[in-house]
Amino acid sequence: MKRYTDLTHEELIVLKDEDIERLIDIEIAHDGIMPVGCPVVPSLESEGIIKSEIAYEVGGIMLKNEEDALIVSRMEQSNTAYDYQAGGYNYQWLDPITERTITKKNFYRQSDVVRIKEILQRNKSKREEYEKLKNEYDEFLTVTGKIRDAVYSFWREALNLQQEIDEAKAVLEKYRGLSDGDETVAINFFKNTYKTREDIIEKVLGKQEVGV
Repeated sequence: MKRYTDLTHEELIVLKDEDIERLIDIEIAHDGIMPVGCPVVPSLESEGIIKSEIAYEVGGIMLKNEEDALIVSRMEQSNTAYDYQAGGYNYQWLDPITERTITKKNFYRQSDVVRIKEILQRNKSKREEYEKLKNEYDEFLTVTGKIRDAVYSFWREALNLQQEIDEAKAVLEKYRGLSDGDETVAINFFKNTYKTREDIIEKVLGKQEVGV
């Protein structure tokens, strides 16, 4: 079993997502970090307090049956209206309602609302427990997140190095063309270009002996 720091460059650059996740799990195991699950947020729904009653609103009227709502929506409806400057409230008229859209709405049951005080008190206790578990879970994510970042950064560095190696190989091929096939000249060009990157030279040309 290898840890991510034990892998060779060649092993690193071919890793898949599942391989990286396994390496992360290995590091978490080495650090002895106990798993912590994400807690479930307490809710009224879990206590059966939900908006289970359905009604259909038409022009301010609530109807239990959708068919009745359709019938009412087709009826001629009016509101009362008046002009305060022209006699005020004593002189009202009927103002036709032109918008008779049916709106579906959800409501709580009366029996649930009666017992909601007790449920809310119990929910408060559950929420306090949830906050404690949530803090533990957040700490778990912070600690394991650092491990995750370290493994992925190590892997990305290997990929970046490989990209540089591939580019360097292309440069060497270019120099071979410029030197009319003289391998010694091409290699000297290459070494001069990458004189500050011994790691690149070694990856492309192999380990070099001193003075070569």
